[in-house]
Amino acid sequence: MIGAGTLPIAIAWYERVNRFVRLARRTGMSFVDLGLVVRLCCAGRIDAAALRHLAVVKHLCGSLELPVGAVVRLVAPAEELAELAGTGDLLAPANAEYRRTLATALGLAERDLVATVVRYRDRRIETVFPNSGTGLAELSLLHRIARLATVLGLPVTDLFTVLDALATDPSIQRFTSFPILIGTGGTQGLDVDRVLAGGDPGPGLWLVQTLVAVVRWMGTTGLAAADLAGVLRAGGPADEEADLALLERLGEAFGEIEPTAEAFWSERFGERAAQVIHDVAAGAAAVESGTAGRLLRVAADRVARTAHEALAELGTVAGNDFLGLGLGDRLVAKLYANLMLAGYVAPGGTVVPERVPEEADELRLRGDFRAHRDPLFALVAGLCAASDNPSCYLSDLAALTDLDDAGRTELYDNLVFNGYLATSGEVIAPDFFADPANAAAFAVDADIPDLATVAADVHALLVERLLRFAADRPALGPETFATLPVGEQQRAGIVDSLTFNGHLDADGRYTDPGVVVTMTVAELRLSAEFHPYRHRVLDAMRAEVVAARDAAYALVPEDLTDLADAAVARRVAELLAKGHLRDGRLTDETAALLADPAATLPLPGFTEPESATIAYQLRVVLDDARPYQLDRAALAELKFSDDEARRLARQLVEAGYLTETLTVPADRVEYFGYAPNAVDFRLPGLADYSADIFFLLHAVATEVAAGTAEIAAGLARLADEQRALLLATLEEALGVPAATAAAICDAVVGVRAVELLVEPVLDAPSTAAADPDLRRALRRMRGFARFAAAVALGPDEVAAAFLDQDLAGKFSEPLALPAGIDRIDALLESADGNVYVFHGADVWVYSAASRQLVDAQPRSLTTFAALSSVDAAFTDAAGAEWLVGRDGEGAQHTFVREAGHPRWLRRAHEWGAVANAFADATRIDAAFVDEGGRVYLFHRDQYVRYSGADYATVDEGYPRRIAEWWETEGRTAPLPARFRQSLDAAFHGRDDTTYLFAGDSFFAVRDGAVAEPIAGAWGRIANALAETGRVDATYVDGSALYVFSGNQVTRYTGLVESEGLVADEGYPRRIEAQLGTCRPSSRVVWRPPSPTRRARCTCSRTAVP
Repeated sequence: MIGAGTLPIAIAWYERVNRFVRLARRTGMSFVDLGLVVRLCCAGRIDAAALRHLAVVKHLCGSLELPVGAVVRLVAPAEELAELAGTGDLLAPANAEYRRTLATALGLAERDLVATVVRYRDRRIETVFPNSGTGLAELSLLHRIARLATVLGLPVTDLFTVLDALATDPSIQRFTSFPILIGTGGTQGLDVDRVLAGGDPGPGLWLVQTLVAVVRWMGTTGLAAADLAGVLRAGGPADEEADLALLERLGEAFGEIEPTAEAFWSERFGERAAQVIHDVAAGAAAVESGTAGRLLRVAADRVARTAHEALAELGTVAGNDFLGLGLGDRLVAKLYANLMLAGYVAPGGTVVPERVPEEADELRLRGDFRAHRDPLFALVAGLCAASDNPSCYLSDLAALTDLDDAGRTELYDNLVFNGYLATSGEVIAPDFFADPANAAAFAVDADIPDLATVAADVHALLVERLLRFAADRPALGPETFATLPVGEQQRAGIVDSLTFNGHLDADGRYTDPGVVVTMTVAELRLSAEFHPYRHRVLDAMRAEVVAARDAAYALVPEDLTDLADAAVARRVAELLAKGHLRDGRLTDETAALLADPAATLPLPGFTEPESATIAYQLRVVLDDARPYQLDRAALAELKFSDDEARRLARQLVEAGYLTETLTVPADRVEYFGYAPNAVDFRLPGLADYSADIFFLLHAVATEVAAGTAEIAAGLARLADEQRALLLATLEEALGVPAATAAAICDAVVGVRAVELLVEPVLDAPSTAAADPDLRRALRRMRGFARFAAAVALGPDEVAAAFLDQDLAGKFSEPLALPAGIDRIDALLESADGNVYVFHGADVWVYSAASRQLVDAQPRSLTTFAALSSVDAAFTDAAGAEWLVGRDGEGAQHTFVREAGHPRWLRRAHEWGAVANAFADATRIDAAFVDEGGRVYLFHRDQYVRYSGADYATVDEGYPRRIAEWWETEGRTAPLPARFRQSLDAAFHGRDDTTYLFAGDSFFAVRDGAVAEPIAGAWGRIANALAETGRVDATYVDGSALYVFSGNQVTRYTGLVESEGLVADEGYPRRIEAQLGTCRPSSRVVWRPPSPTRRARCTCSRTAVP
């Protein structure tokens, strides 16, 4: 230890030897073993890190029943193997004998040795297995793999599978998921293959501990290595195909049950009302989910409001109300006739490709006949003058010699379409043509509503027909060559020849159908043996392609129905808005007109039958809305004139009892729905009618409540059906019971699983299939489902596992930071499809879809010239994006990009400012002290709380809005809307209940309570005289009369004979309050009143003052 030298030995050497010896004694290890651990696993140091490494080595020796040297060689170079080193590529044929010798020496099968080399080369781990030779690092790695496979009882391939599983677990290095003895540091972000290759004992000891723990856990749970890989490596090619199949099944299944208006049909809601409810619910669902809302998924806390909005919308007239009524039939016929006359559609009913223009505005849907107006007017006027029953026929237009046959046909059809002629040719209004001045108003062009929009729709339809043929190439039919005089083998040969020469693709479809139509025999490439049949082959192919083309190009009048219906519906809505609607609702005058079932509503451009249909539909609108509006007819029965009824309605609206649409507001439905409230309901100036008016409102509130409940039940039923279908589909796809699938689904994607997994598939199937977030969610569900199936986890155990292990929180997002970046200052997920990561003065841009860098180099903050760094970035509820940062001098700056705008704008903004209504308060609206002695003060829509005796500052987190008070202070139901705005008074009663007062209502703060009217509940006086009508005694004192009833006395100072006599203020009061303390007498003494005698109590010695 000292050697032969004569130099003095340093004190540090003695200190080190002392610690080494004591450590050996404490651990029970020999000097040799301890020296080996310290040298190879602790870098020759004895410090805190060395003690951790030593503890793990000692633990592994006992756990694996291995000597110290064997454990050390699992994480450090096996120096004794250096003599086995070789040269050249280990996998080269020339080294075959060397491989066998080496495999035998290491106790490793040759195939496993080769698999190890291939694995590390495929992973491009450059520190081992170069082509130049096999050194100590490679030999130590092979030895390590052989020993680990042996002690873990795994084949080498399974060991690699477990290593791959660990590499794909995002949480294994960050969370102690398995019972390892102690962390040895340095594992964050490491590649397990590099750890196994050696070089750093700390990560190596962690990996060996983790492998031991994982493999033993696998043995306990019965999981094989392949099972573990399936759990953690879900998402391979097979899983991707399964995910696509799952999305396809979801799209098909939910497409079949996609809710329509029929979901709301009932005795209460007819066809039109159900459609309105469907549209309102779809709109609400779209706002919440950001999708088209096709599944009507409305959040539970918005269902009641959505239902109320739907009922309010029943009285609104919209263009959609006139769809499907046949109002567009005339326009359909006109459009189709004009398309044929203009040559866009052939007589056989197929689109003519060469006639369809590229741009919609070049499509001619009607001719311009204005130049022929006067001659045509004169022509028809002459026919009217010549006959009492004039008619005009197409042949009569032969006089217009400057028009061709097609022009005359279209012009004549215009006369019918515009309502001048009946289809029989009879002139409908001869008097119109009797006045020459009417020539200026004579319409000769077809009155096509919203011509530009209709032209665009028709053009899109024609183009769709042309693209349909190109997109869906026809296939060669099995009977196409059936008439050829050849056998089956030769027919198959013809098909093979056509495929080989490029006329057909591998699926048997024509590669270019358009070419086949114009192809000549010389251009048909066919094997020489079939040369005699080439004409017949080409004719058969051409006939098949032409038939397919004609089927794709086919256009019938019914194809125009939807666009024509929509155009006419828009025209009806526009005409009604000009004189029959106010704020989208029928005026009182129009409603009164339609009260007559026989009345019609003539609109320009519509025939009498069409006007009758429009009037009928408007009556449907009125009928749909009537139950949920104030009954004007009932007001008439109460002898209210029309003017009085209007003024009453205005009074009810201003009082908040009705909305502008004359329905009961949502926050008043409960009050008016409770009939006993009629006793306390009062209307200023209408006291005699208050009860009658209340019950009119009661009828409306009852209908609103019933309608709202039915809509809510319908939405809930749809939601339940959709969830059940989703879970049934997931049950089949994931291979676990529906309840377990539900637990996994809820844990991974939350309760809005249908919105997140299904709606995108319905809206845009191809986009959804490529959505990395959606695919990632499916991969995670599939992986955990395999684990749940393997270890037989039930739904409760699944939920507990996600909650206890925070599994959802451990999921990492695949956003890899650029090299050299170990932190970020802020992150912004932008609506422009990018994710911006801020670090110092740099901005890294990632694609939101792929999570990959858009540019290899960062961008600078030059857009925000004042900023040198960004502290925070976020998107607010309105979609505006905010950046908050600092300049070089530390001053704060804010930039905003509004939703839909491309530019960032600087905005002066003071962050941290608190809205404080008490800052300028001149009064306190209400105050009370709760059961805990805490003081609450209310002002406007805010409140503060003091919990201690020191009122210098409010409690932390205050002021808060009154709207938050109910939930914040530990209640379980929302505060009624009226009480969220401001309070008039509040107190904590002796019954341990807090009472709030606002307007004409009060609210008892307890679970299940509702707002109630103040009248009738507060300010009531106990009045024995009024309640019993019995007088027990009286006396007069001066000008006052005292009347006793029960335990009360009432004083009157007015003339008893006066009409409307009332008791004096402060009466009745208890007898003891009037006469002082006295014992009840066994008898009542009555004496006649006398102006000279004062009243005296008969049971007390004290005279009455």
